[in-house]
Amino acid sequence: MKKLIFLILIFLNNLNSQDYVKIYKPKEIKFGREFSLKFELENPPTNIRISTSNLDNSDFGFLSIKKEQKGFEIFLIPFNIGISTFPSIDMETDGKIIKSYPITLEIKPLNNPDENAEIKDIAKIFSFLLWLKILIAILMLLILFLIYRYIIKKRKNYQAKGTSGYVDTRTPYQRAIDSLNEVYSSNLIKDGLLKEYYSKLSDILRQYLEEEYKINAIKLVTPDIIKELKSKTDINSVIKTREFLDISDIVKFAKYIPENERALKDAEFLKEIIDILEKNSQDKKRKEQEAMLKKEEENK
Repeated sequence: MKKLIFLILIFLNNLNSQDYVKIYKPKEIKFGREFSLKFELENPPTNIRISTSNLDNSDFGFLSIKKEQKGFEIFLIPFNIGISTFPSIDMETDGKIIKSYPITLEIKPLNNPDENAEIKDIAKIFSFLLWLKILIAILMLLILFLIYRYIIKKRKNYQAKGTSGYVDTRTPYQRAIDSLNEVYSSNLIKDGLLKEYYSKLSDILRQYLEEEYKINAIKLVTPDIIKELKSKTDINSVIKTREFLDISDIVKFAKYIPENERALKDAEFLKEIIDILEKNSQDKKRKEQEAMLKKEEENK
């Protein structure tokens, strides 16, 4: 009986909280663009403390809070596309905790991959010539795989004899830039192999994130990569990374065929992203090292 009464009291408290707080959302929310939610309280107190801790594991980045006469306004930035749940917000006033109710928000893409580009049916472009190119590409991959196996076998034989093998001393950034230059100067765009082109660009970024930021980006899907990355770098880098991965995904899954000029610009866009991520990573490492040296000096 006591347990039943306790559950009824919790239900009534949540019901009162939802009546006490009203949430107003904008007509449209776009990925990577700032928006706000207005919280209106029925009897707004003079002093109120607002906790945004529930946003830490959500699809939203917290920017700021603006207090108003009837409540407050929270400014946010979305990191996902589609339907996301905005969590409840805790408000402490007059010695009691009030929780707002969670709401679902629809987050639309920032823009189409190319607003002036025509979305083409992939079935219409698979000509005999394209199939021939694909067959040639498969044969080349098979040959490369056999060469790779041969090199690995030879390397193991050298190591077994006590001869040191090749060691890649390049940094993750250097490897990413070298790989990007190889793809950029290849004939993939000229040969119409845009799916392979964008797959390689995407792999370069994912490999860099895995090596430099310790994110399991090779196996994770794009939304999960963004969730991990937003705790490791600034918002601008996260938005650019998400934008590039989204473009690569829709090309890889044959939902969009960009023009050659756009494909070249996307490679340059990837170079810009990697440069920004590298600068942020090195700045963070430098600050951590300076803090460690300072602590060692203080302990002497």
